Amino acid sequence: MSISPGKKFRTYSFLLVLLASFGLAAQLTYPPSPGEEPDDARLLAAARRSLFGGDSRAAYKYLLLSEPGMTGDEEWRELFFLTLVGLGSPLDASAFVSGLKNPSERDRLRSELLMKREGFTREAARFLPDPPALRVPKEVAKKAVSIAAADGSVFVLTPEAFYTYPLDGSPQAFLTITGGREILTGSGEPLVLTSSSIVSVSGTTQLPLRINDAASFARAPGGGLYILDSAGKVFLLDQGGKIIEERQILIRKPSKIRTDELGRVFILSDSGDDISIYSSGFDPLFVLDPGASGAQVGRMSDFRPDFAGNVIILEKGAKELSFFSFSKRFLGSSGGKAFQADLFSWDGGGSLTVLDRKKSSVMKVSL
Repeated sequence: MSISPGKKFRTYSFLLVLLASFGLAAQLTYPPSPGEEPDDARLLAAARRSLFGGDSRAAYKYLLLSEPGMTGDEEWRELFFLTLVGLGSPLDASAFVSGLKNPSERDRLRSELLMKREGFTREAARFLPDPPALRVPKEVAKKAVSIAAADGSVFVLTPEAFYTYPLDGSPQAFLTITGGREILTGSGEPLVLTSSSIVSVSGTTQLPLRINDAASFARAPGGGLYILDSAGKVFLLDQGGKIIEERQILIRKPSKIRTDELGRVFILSDSGDDISIYSSGFDPLFVLDPGASGAQVGRMSDFRPDFAGNVIILEKGAKELSFFSFSKRFLGSSGGKAFQADLFSWDGGGSLTVLDRKKSSVMKVSL
């Protein structure tokens, strides 16, 4: 049965009963004074806090209680879409987008991708390289520790330098880095993590001293960053680089941290055997063990989730990519393809970027 936003309940006594049944009456009371309409802005803010606090059910209830006319509001639509995904109803999320009068290109793409990855007739990932490949110097390819692609450029990071290769043939850019670990794109200019700082073209932000040897980083809801250090702690930093939260992760030697668009947190252990997945409120959800799916998958060196938590992993030894849905279904691998994946990046769309050291090339690979 498809989940859809219901009609607004305007009868005061009925609304109080409904709120009480949801356990929300103590948090929101309507109307604040006789004859006053419920405040949709407050409901939207409450839905946002609930969703990115790890409570999709509460977010859904708040969204249903807001004005039906809010379906024209871009933030309401985004929150409702993500909430349906968070409730484990990706097909309902896709159907919601299909029912919109003027969905954006981004909305349509995500709806199509959900159908391909979670629909009744799921499509196996193809992992087809798209020519032409971008050639990079052998020394750069050999030393590379992270890659990314955004805004018409490919970014390659080595421990000593950050390279920008524009795909339109413009001159490449070069930035000296000391101890580069990872690249992060997706909002504004690319960021580079080192053991003690975050570097961009605009400047360098030193990490707080409490962070012991930063190993990996990811975007957090609200514009902040998660920093994973070598001691197994996760720090939430605000946009100014100040620590606002600190957590000890009970994983032996965690090595990589990633997030999806619901703010769910994915952490890879150094052993490369599994990925621990947490809600945006850091409640444990489950552990993804690729080997338990029956697929021939070895230890992982890296992974990337899409907007809905579907994950592509990179195997250490075979240098192959494998695709798993958030519901742990195996969606295909790059085994037998005409490339090896030493490093990769993915923005969750229909293609990813792969570095093949043997060929000293960076290529686009379609799923």
